Amino acid sequence: MNIVVVEKEKLLRNKVEILFSGERTTDQVNTFTSAEDAIEKADWQNMQILVTGIGLPRMNGIKLIEWVRTKHPHISCMVLSRFDDRETVFDALSAGASGYLLHDTSPRELIEALHELYNGGAPMSPKIARMVVSKLHQPTTTDNPLTKREQSVLISLEKGNSYKEAALELGISPNTIHTHVKNINEKLQTDNSDAAILHSRRLGWI
Repeated sequence: MNIVVVEKEKLLRNKVEILFSGERTTDQVNTFTSAEDAIEKADWQNMQILVTGIGLPRMNGIKLIEWVRTKHPHISCMVLSRFDDRETVFDALSAGASGYLLHDTSPRELIEALHELYNGGAPMSPKIARMVVSKLHQPTTTDNPLTKREQSVLISLEKGNSYKEAALELGISPNTIHTHVKNINEKLQTDNSDAAILHSRRLGWI
């Protein structure tokens, strides 16, 4: 296997490079600190796998995956990141990532995932796999599930208001704002109000 590793954090990059280089089924490992450097210098034609972080300087990992899948569709892409929010995960998968592992993945699990990806699989950390399954179980309807009051709460928070400020603006208590946000996150399966706002704005619900 020939692998491109793109990771800005030196400690993690070196750890992955040493791990992959010591794997007898790995022939070549190219490591880079940025997407731009990788695009310019990696031996893409002879690579089979890209392992990338998300929070890269300038071009992020998701954009890099999009570039690789467009320019070199023979390469399988896997994310190795600490980012586990729904928006980032699904943006990466939509961009063309076939695997998504979190930083707490053990060396043995990482090597097993590498082989799984090479053999056509889609390795994911348990938390990410549950997130994907949960997404598949969501209703496919695009009807707005939010009440008028919930929409008003998100619009107020989108302005940068705190819960207390949103409560004053809407004439309700901060506890009621908290309850609305909790209900919104349950409906949209988001982790926080920022993700709920982004999701709702993208679908035109607010």
